[in-house]
Amino acid sequence: MAEEPLLEAKCQKGSVSVPLHGTSADVRLEPLEVRAGGGAGWVSSSEACLHTEAPDGRPDKVRATLRHCFPGAESEHFALPWRGTIELLLADPRFAPHRAWLEAARDGLESEHARPSRKRPRDEEEEGPAPRNPRARL
Repeated sequence: MAEEPLLEAKCQKGSVSVPLHGTSADVRLEPLEVRAGGGAGWVSSSEACLHTEAPDGRPDKVRATLRHCFPGAESEHFALPWRGTIELLLADPRFAPHRAWLEAARDGLESEHARPSRKRPRDEEEEGPAPRNPRARL
């Protein structure tokens, strides 16, 4: 019997954008689905964007912001779906060498709730400019 993972994440569509002469990066995931171990169900955000920026190009000062649409994010008691997993890893002495990184993932990630986009299905399928409608009224 295979051991159940502590955390699973998946998405259908993802992209990474890094400017040539920039100090930032964006990782976009649509939709982002996360499941913590222990039989928990999947929690889904229709879209998520992790934006990282290093002020003045300093990697030791990287700031990260996650814009997401996870349910319940408007609540003052909201926690990202992977917070419990990070807490478990922080309590495990085997992960002591990774403590700074885990604490940054738990405490240093600014979380912003975003409204899901309201694209119509046909907008996602079409490429290029919208066709003109000669009967459109002004």
